[in-house]
Parts: sequence; structure tokens; C-alpha cells
Amino acid sequence: MKRLYYGINDYHKEASMIIEQGPRWAFLLDDIICLFCLIVPPIPFPRISMKLKDKEDIAFFGNEKTTLKDWYGDLSQWFCIKCHMPVTSFCYKKINVGIVKLDYDELMNTLKKFN
Repeated sequence: MKRLYYGINDYHKEASMIIEQGPRWAFLLDDIICLFCLIVPPIPFPRISMKLKDKEDIAFFGNEKTTLKDWYGDLSQWFCIKCHMPVTSFCYKKINVGIVKLDYDELMNTLKKFN
């Protein structure tokens, strides 16, 4: 299966086309997990204390402890981090992505003909 996207940047005067090719199930799984991401409600987490393990996190927060609410925010953000992102990463390992640069001026002149 193939998907095709395009992007136009008026500020930098650039245009490109993105072509994705891969198995149908990878696209379907990615679409389904994105749908679940929209459905999961933003229920806030309680302020339960948790201990940080990573030295970079401790240095960033300036403390070894934080709360679930400060760390994850709510259920929808947690779902995005723990479920959505790993599944999407798995799917995109199976999908080949190619980017084709387009001539910005030529594309804009072509689009003006259709308006």
C-alpha cells in the first residue's frame, strides 16, 4: 500500500512530496492506535509521589521526587507515551518513507491554474 502527502513552506519557498510504502496492516494498525489516542479521555492523574531514576531527569527537575500528575499529566498523555508512540514506531519500521523535493515556483504556478 502507498500513501502520498505533500508539503509547501511559503516562508522558505520549499515544496516536497512524501511517499510512504509498506504493508497494509502497518497502516491500519497505525490508524487504529491514532483513533484510540483521540478516544482516551484526559483524566488527570492523582498527585502520588514517585522517585526519579535517571540522572538527567533528576538534574532537570532538581529533585529526586516528582508526582504522577507532574510526570505524565493525564491518562491521554500517558496513553500517548506508553501505547501510541511504541506502536507507531513499530509500524514505521515496516514502512518505507521517501521524500521528493519539488520546485516551489513551478508548483505554485501550477496550483494557480487550478484556482
